[in-house]
Amino acid sequence: MCNCRMKWCRRQLCGIHKSRRNRLRFASVVVVGLLALVVVIRPKNPSKARFTRLSKMVINQHRLLFKELKTKEKIQTSPDPAVYRKRQEQVRRVCESRNTSSSSLSMTTFMHRSWFAEEYKLLYCLVPKVGCTFWKRTLQVLRLHAIGLKTPFKLLYEQCSSGRRVAIKNIMEAAGGSSDLTSIISERYTKFMFTRDPFERLFSAYIDKFLTPNLSFWNLGRIIVDDIRRAPMKNYWYGHDVTFSEFIEYVLTTEDKYLDSHFKPISCICDVCNVKYNVIGKMETFKTDVFHIISKVNASDWLVFKDFKKEATIDTILDIAGKAFQYKEDLERYMPFHDILRRVWRRFKIANILDLKERFPLSEQQSRTIAMEDFADVVVTLYKTSEKRDRGSRTAAYIQAYRQLTKSSLDKLRNLFSLDFDLFGYDMAGPHLDAMEKEVKDRSALDYDYYDILR
Repeated sequence: MCNCRMKWCRRQLCGIHKSRRNRLRFASVVVVGLLALVVVIRPKNPSKARFTRLSKMVINQHRLLFKELKTKEKIQTSPDPAVYRKRQEQVRRVCESRNTSSSSLSMTTFMHRSWFAEEYKLLYCLVPKVGCTFWKRTLQVLRLHAIGLKTPFKLLYEQCSSGRRVAIKNIMEAAGGSSDLTSIISERYTKFMFTRDPFERLFSAYIDKFLTPNLSFWNLGRIIVDDIRRAPMKNYWYGHDVTFSEFIEYVLTTEDKYLDSHFKPISCICDVCNVKYNVIGKMETFKTDVFHIISKVNASDWLVFKDFKKEATIDTILDIAGKAFQYKEDLERYMPFHDILRRVWRRFKIANILDLKERFPLSEQQSRTIAMEDFADVVVTLYKTSEKRDRGSRTAAYIQAYRQLTKSSLDKLRNLFSLDFDLFGYDMAGPHLDAMEKEVKDRSALDYDYYDILR
């Protein structure tokens, strides 16, 4: 009797064990199945999906633009090549007088700032806010010439690479153990860089990074507001209402090693006293200098620009509008998208892309639902059809910005950027606001409040 009961108990225990094991197996199968299902049906990265869609839209816009433009600009070297020798001589003279040359070049720093088109033996020292986006794309086009790409305006910024890996490999092979990399770089490459008036560059950086919606720099804006203003912020997360005077105060009080390269003196970025650049271009003569460099490396026969100014402007419209829509979900967490697009609209007015009298055309509801393609089309159409937009709005916005600064702040700016002024031949006595104001013919441009959008 006991034996029977024992057998029966063992059978029950075994059954329970098997049942538990089966349940565990079943549960495991269900969990694995659910995970697999999640992987299969999980939507793609929304940011990446948005970027892909916007990228296609940008490419389509450029195709339409190229169909519309029938002319082709002739790319030729500068009519006065001596101007580049004068710029080189200016740099050499200042470096010698200030004794700023060092015995050895910091290759790590220099190579970090350099972009290459190895096929054309071009080396470009990248300076933010001096046409660097254009040159990144142009160098990439030079590298991709073999596949038939003929214009930088059809290339997405995200498709660009520095070309640094191949260049460094070739440089090291040429060095063969030698430590004199400066001479090797000097012999192998046509080296160029671009400069800009320090006052203009700082103003451009402020408009681009703080007035225009920009998540990364609004994070920096939070630090600026906290350190400079020392007052409660309207928005805890982002310092989206940083004024120009607060921005300049931040630049003046921040150690060089902590300052973003968009705001640093150019002399701290490109080692002009140790690297002899073949061409020093300027933002003030950008198109002429671009064509000169392209001709110098014999790429003018195939690189195509149909209307350089119009292409560059429409490219700017697509880039600024595209970023606003690409990061729409993130931006809407901190500001209604209606206000985001109003800021973009204001940016276009300051850039003389839109006429000052062009009112923002969207209601709050329309701002929430409009597609990027439609918004960009509105701006591009107004840009191409308006004949009165260039009434000095950028100059007036520049004047209003620098009127915010005290004489002490201006003197400190001149001191901070003094080497840039001397090296590249800019007027340290500026900005000459009274003289600039007299040159603005349309008084309405001066009366307009460009920065009420911050309030």
